[in-house]
Amino acid sequence: MAPDTNHKTILKLKDDSGNPWELKQKAPLFLDKPSNLKSSVIYNPSKNEYILYEKIGALDYRTPVFMSPEEFRKYEYARAMRDYWQSRISGATAGFKSGLIPQIEIGGAAFDKIFGSNTINIIPQGSAELIFGINISKTQNPTLPVKLQTIPTFDFKEKIQMNVTGTIEIR
Repeated sequence: MAPDTNHKTILKLKDDSGNPWELKQKAPLFLDKPSNLKSSVIYNPSKNEYILYEKIGALDYRTPVFMSPEEFRKYEYARAMRDYWQSRISGATAGFKSGLIPQIEIGGAAFDKIFGSNTINIIPQGSAELIFGINISKTQNPTLPVKLQTIPTFDFKEKIQMNVTGTIEIR
C-alpha cells in the first residue's frame, strides 16, 4: 500500500517569541504557561536598563529582553491594564461574578427575610452576529452619466440571541 502523500496539517501552533510587545491571543484552546516557567525582571543601574528573563529552573528559556526605563514603564502599564480588564471580564474581581454586571445589594430587612439574602446576581449570556456587505449594481442607461450608472448599497444584517439569568444568593 502506498503512503498517503496528501497529508495536510490542520492545527498550526505558533510558539511565543518572547517579545513582550507582541500581542498574544488568549483562547481556551491554548494552555497557560507551565508553573515551572518563571519570569523575572532585573534592573541594571550601571546601564540604566531593565532586563526581562524567562527561565525554566536555572536555564534561560528565552533570550533576555533589554528595555530602557521609559520602555519598561510603558510595558508595565500595558500589562497592568490588560490584566485588570482580563480580571474584570473573567469575574475574578470581588463582586463581579458575571464579569460585566456587578452584584446588586438590596437594603432592608424585608427583602432579606423573604428571599434569604440581599444579594442579586445577574448573568447575561448569548451571542451577537454582525454581517457587513456591499452590493454594487450597474445600470447601462446612456442617459445617465457614467458615474451614476454604478450604484453601491450597503448590506447590514444583525442577529442577536440573549439570555439573562438572575439569582438570589441564599446564605
